[in-house]
Amino acid sequence: MVDVQPLLAQLLGALQSGRGDQVIRLVDRSARQGDGGARFADVYNRTISGSRAVKLGQVQFAGRNGGDHLVVDGVVLLHLQDEGSQNSTKELVVRALFASRGGQPVLTQLSASDSGR
Repeated sequence: MVDVQPLLAQLLGALQSGRGDQVIRLVDRSARQGDGGARFADVYNRTISGSRAVKLGQVQFAGRNGGDHLVVDGVVLLHLQDEGSQNSTKELVVRALFASRGGQPVLTQLSASDSGR
């Protein structure tokens, strides 16, 4: 988990950008050829739809060994503000898969769901 913390920090920064394409740029280029992050971007963009500002609230991550991958599951609380300055809060449930390439961790898959809260 310690090895992937810098990538998780980058992921959180990209989530705060409010742009799904910024988030999936963190997924390893070779993994993007498949569905390394395209569905993630769709879910994320739907979740923040109509928001002009995205701020992060509480974040929880837990990692587990998934064979040749590290699987990190998390919940990110998003504080959103729409065009009319109305505030709302939504939870984004995230799963990130990391592999080691050349001794360095790389993000190989990213998925998400809106918890509906």
